[in-house]
Amino acid sequence: MSRPKHRQKGNLLGTVQKNPRGFAFVIPDDTSHPDAYIDRKQARRLMNKDRIRFRYEKRAGRVSALVDKVVERGQSIVLGQVERFGSNLSLNTTDGDFPISGNPKKIHPGDWVSARVVQYPDNRHAGRVEIEECFGEKLLPAHDYRIAINRYSLSEKFSRAELDEAERVADWMGDAEERRHRKDLRDVPLVTIDGEDAKDFDDAVAVTAEDFGFRLYVAIADVSFFVETGSLLDKAALQRGTSVYFPGRCLPMLPEVLSNNVCSLRPGEERFALTAEIDIDRRGEFLRSDFYSSLIQTHARLTYNQVHGYWKEKKKDLENLKKPLDNMIGLFRILRQSRQARGVLDFDLPECKVELNQDGEPIRCAPASRHQSHQLIEEFMIAANRVVARKLRESKKAGMYRVHEAPDREGVDEVNQMLRNLGIGESIHKITPKAFAKILESSHNVPGGHTLHTVILRAQKQARYLPDPLGHFGLALRDYTHFTSPIRRYPDLIVHRLLKRLIGEAKSSDKKYEEGQLINVSRDCSSQERNAMDAERFVVRRKQCWYMQRHLGDRFHAVVSWVAAEGLYMEVPELAVEGFLPVETLRGFYEYDSRKLAFVKRPGKERLGVGTKMEVVVDEISVEQGKIWFSQA
Repeated sequence: MSRPKHRQKGNLLGTVQKNPRGFAFVIPDDTSHPDAYIDRKQARRLMNKDRIRFRYEKRAGRVSALVDKVVERGQSIVLGQVERFGSNLSLNTTDGDFPISGNPKKIHPGDWVSARVVQYPDNRHAGRVEIEECFGEKLLPAHDYRIAINRYSLSEKFSRAELDEAERVADWMGDAEERRHRKDLRDVPLVTIDGEDAKDFDDAVAVTAEDFGFRLYVAIADVSFFVETGSLLDKAALQRGTSVYFPGRCLPMLPEVLSNNVCSLRPGEERFALTAEIDIDRRGEFLRSDFYSSLIQTHARLTYNQVHGYWKEKKKDLENLKKPLDNMIGLFRILRQSRQARGVLDFDLPECKVELNQDGEPIRCAPASRHQSHQLIEEFMIAANRVVARKLRESKKAGMYRVHEAPDREGVDEVNQMLRNLGIGESIHKITPKAFAKILESSHNVPGGHTLHTVILRAQKQARYLPDPLGHFGLALRDYTHFTSPIRRYPDLIVHRLLKRLIGEAKSSDKKYEEGQLINVSRDCSSQERNAMDAERFVVRRKQCWYMQRHLGDRFHAVVSWVAAEGLYMEVPELAVEGFLPVETLRGFYEYDSRKLAFVKRPGKERLGVGTKMEVVVDEISVEQGKIWFSQA
């Protein structure tokens, strides 16, 4: 997406977007600067996602970049089709052609393969690759997972030794001495609330009405009891950092005998948990919190849709849980008011839910539903994360926190420019959560509102893990950590161990974490999280492209989500799918106004800008590039 044009003589950092035709663009880190064109000669040594240092120059009336150096290579795995040049094989990719090293057997011209870059291209030489995996002459939707696993260096399987260790520690659930040691919460009406297709249940909640207000129980699977520091399972989890969730498939951080069995809080089955017990008054003040190891037995496995049906549609199928659910709803309303008073950033950005058939082919794309039942669980998890973070901070001992720092002024300036373009609200002067929250609230359901939310989100710094309690800007909280998902996030597992040490329940095998060690683990987990998110988006986008291939030539109602000098980014709301409409496909002559982020028809005053509705035709799809092109209907 292009930004308003601005000149800068000094060197800047940016990310490369390579075009299959040989040229490229650079997207500056500083969002107040425009994207810049990179000619074919310079682009020969570049690949998609490369980080480069560059400076601007103006050539033939367009903003161009002079590449100073490649700072960091963006990918080590490429996807392409094998071609023969004389007696040699070459790989044709969206990054260019790469000679194939060695003499790979069972690889033929026309085959699609995943390959590792063993030599990157430079000004004099093409890069070289070695074949990792062959998919045959035709790429299929079922290959998407393998392509992503290779591209993002994800771990798919566990070793035999790791699986054996998981089977062995799973038997610890029968430890009679451990059961006696734990606080018995089996009579507390704990329930899990998750999506219909969830398999691992790592959190259960219950709320009881008290004279002072409400008591919230958040019971989290006690993964740290089974996964000891330095064990094979611990090393495997650390190496992964997180579970990865693709449409229709999960790459778990821990073997399924743990993640889907003894650490999963399934209804009617006794489980070990680490529980946060929190007293909250009717004004939303947190009065007291306590933490302890517990023995629980969840009373029901509920879904978001079930709770929504009981709450909003007055359905009777959960009448047996009326009192516990009514208590939850009562506490949620209090926490929600407190959230609004703090000025939490609530984004209205639709996510695409992709439904697949048994062959991995997408059969439906639609905006993911989000009910207040989702928000209820989210508020309870935030409450638990808050009190655990506060406990860690006040101990003045080693901790791990989920940190979200305030945005830089440059990002805020871009938000203010968008506010002026859309005529929504007042500019932000003082950078506070409340200032952003006010704009987000006022821009729901208005033309261009989704784009404004995207710009505000892009202006934010990325949340990360740190051993320092620097607060969470987006949630408007001083104290925040991740405690509630140790089945699927390694930082949560560390937080469990740190908390247990504070409450005197650490296992003798658990070693004390040093600050330097937590710095390294925090950095690695933050990086692994970003990599997993990129992989998840990559697969979703491929599924969207496969789905839209069925609709080549079809018409859809779309809305402009962004404007660049090259054309319009269009979103199809009914599908939650975005594509690009090149300016040359518009009927008539349009001039690009970068200041107003719009195309203006000449002669005339017709304006195509963010929020403009238009009927479009699906023109072209490239699954390999993850791109969808529209034209004006």
